[in-house]
Amino acid sequence: MKKKMLGFMAMVMAGVMLMTGCAGTKEAASGAAVESQKETVAAEGKEKSPEGKTYKVAAIVKSQSEVWAAWLSKSLQNRAKDFPDMEITLFDAQNDQTKTVQYIEMAVTQKFDLIIVQKVAASDTNELFQSVVNDDGIPIIAVNIPVDDGVTYNIPAPNYDLGYTMGEVAAKNLPENANILIMRGKVVDVEQQRYNGLKAALLDKRPDITVLDEKVANYSRDEGMKLMENWLQVYPDFDGLIALSDSMAIGGVEACKAVQNFNFDEVQIYGVDGLADSCLAIKDGKMTATVLQDADLMAKEAIELGHKILTGEVTERQDIMIKTEVIDKSNVDSYIAKHKENGILE
Repeated sequence: MKKKMLGFMAMVMAGVMLMTGCAGTKEAASGAAVESQKETVAAEGKEKSPEGKTYKVAAIVKSQSEVWAAWLSKSLQNRAKDFPDMEITLFDAQNDQTKTVQYIEMAVTQKFDLIIVQKVAASDTNELFQSVVNDDGIPIIAVNIPVDDGVTYNIPAPNYDLGYTMGEVAAKNLPENANILIMRGKVVDVEQQRYNGLKAALLDKRPDITVLDEKVANYSRDEGMKLMENWLQVYPDFDGLIALSDSMAIGGVEACKAVQNFNFDEVQIYGVDGLADSCLAIKDGKMTATVLQDADLMAKEAIELGHKILTGEVTERQDIMIKTEVIDKSNVDSYIAKHKENGILE
């Protein structure tokens, strides 16, 4: 691969990597070199495949500080344990697309066999990914945010469907002539798809509903909380909060909880993601519903597909779309149990 390794040693010494073998998760020592970390794992007696091959997988996630990406990371580690011949190394891009690119270049230099990547944004990486696949022979699986380059395998979030499913549930449950508030994420292509789905299922089909306000809270719990605090001053009476991510929804819940005598029975709150905190809020009667964006299922599909690619069972590029599911009071206990099983909840 003819690309300059910008900032390679700085990225290595930053200590932002996590490493796991099939026997469990092992946190990388801060400041240790990449190669020595791999040797340490190999020295612990990792079980080999029948052919004696251990496949090295680089998994690059958007940001460990984001709850959904952290869930994806945990699930990738857990699911990799099902394959004794796969050794997965996690890299945290820290919400920086430049770091994503540098980690991909590092994976090529370090001769990884497979790359799984959750991009930071939908920005164009086609030339790089095509080079890695075609010139370097390393397959790439994009999780969550798809890559339209003709060579990358995709396991995308169905953003339009996520928004549409939430809109359907809200349209069914919200009272006549409801007044609602809408929290949006970063307004980019994938977020717009989610909003378009919400609009088609709720706003277009329920003209009696009034949107009191609609603002961006950047998928952030803190920003969602601050925005909700402001809204509560301006709009003390409203029927529903629609948040295009669970982090923003939980921020809204926290702001409402701080209001004396706030009646959650009279206000419906919806989110998207199926995060553990949202499931607990639904269980506690503080949220109405969320639409599952299943990080664990995406991880399972990515690991299983990756193994099939590496062993030659799959040779043609494909997309695997994840179905949406509604989590509400009727089924939340099962999802809380799943988060406990994954180690997200105690």
